Amino acid sequence: PVVREGIAAMIGQQEDMKVLGEAENGAEAIELWRSTRPKVVILDVEMPELSGIEAFSRIRSESPDTFGIILTVFQSEEDVFRAVEAGISAYLVKD
Repeated sequence: PVVREGIAAMIGQQEDMKVLGEAENGAEAIELWRSTRPKVVILDVEMPELSGIEAFSRIRSESPDTFGIILTVFQSEEDVFRAVEAGISAYLVKD
């Protein structure tokens, strides 16, 4: 939650960006996306209920024009490959 709130605060300070919502898990992220339809979704690889990669894969199947950014503490080649397969635009390690 602290990282999520910090990222939302930084984005909220930008004149050309707006935070449309924050989700605590992958399933909630999909529902929030459906109700707000943002152009960009930022997800963590490790999210409760549904991974960020799986959540974005489902979002992307409904909206191929949505961009996805994955944040993670992991540098697993498997996760990077899965993210690319899901259509993620950027894979960023938190450190």
